[in-house]
Amino acid sequence: MNEHERIRELLPFYVTGKLSPGETARLQEHILNCPECQSELALWKGLDWVITSGSSSAHAPAAALDNALASIHEREHRPSLPQRLWQILLAQLPLVKKEIWTASFMILVLGFVVTLLLDKTAFLYALAPMVSAGGLALIYGSDHDPAHELVLSTPASQVQILLARTVLVFGYNLLILAVLSAGLAAYYSPEIVLPLVKDWLAPMTFLSTLSLSLSILIDSEKAVALAYSLWLGKYLMINPDYFGLFEPSGNLFLRFWKSPVSLYLISAVLFSVMLVSLKRVKPARTLQA
Repeated sequence: MNEHERIRELLPFYVTGKLSPGETARLQEHILNCPECQSELALWKGLDWVITSGSSSAHAPAAALDNALASIHEREHRPSLPQRLWQILLAQLPLVKKEIWTASFMILVLGFVVTLLLDKTAFLYALAPMVSAGGLALIYGSDHDPAHELVLSTPASQVQILLARTVLVFGYNLLILAVLSAGLAAYYSPEIVLPLVKDWLAPMTFLSTLSLSLSILIDSEKAVALAYSLWLGKYLMINPDYFGLFEPSGNLFLRFWKSPVSLYLISAVLFSVMLVSLKRVKPARTLQA
């Protein structure tokens, strides 16, 4: 991503006053010599004014609308579906909290190192679902996106935005784990590592979906707390001292974690409920024609 593209991604944060002094100075210097960014900044300011004014008859500045219409008419053809999806992914990438990328990478790599030091191949796969669940609980909503209201005023729907961010963060974790798993397979053997991957993928999908869904329907902190409690409860049940206290419910609990079909099915239901809830939310006020 070049400097011009980076500045364009920062414009909504600039309008909402969320940039650092250094980023603000860099953006203002770039805009002085960039007519394209000046026009786009006017559009974002118009959107911000309409959203915050609370007036049903509010209009964006005429120049901003003219520039937006001119930009639309410059496109001779509408992008194809794959191109549209790719554009949405690229647009959402800089809006995901930067801390998620760094924290996920560092924790998973640390888990890989500890796995080798302790010679406990299952350690990394016990850690992975918690990392993914924690990251996905922080990808959506005004608490995690300073330009949330402005983003909701773009052509992309809330569902598209959420799906794009889910794919980015979940896919990022999968990519890291795939690389680390290849390293474990080379150090140990594929016969040892592959069964662990199979046992880990379904719980990671379930905990990630649960955490994401509850973060939107209820609260991020409660979502993470519940997801972590369920996952840690699994390891408590493995301990004979604790298992005896909760039998036979403990047995059912462990069987649930060992059933990929059940985990994937519940994940699908939770994800569907979450998407339906987003569609029912009243969208942010859009520009009046």
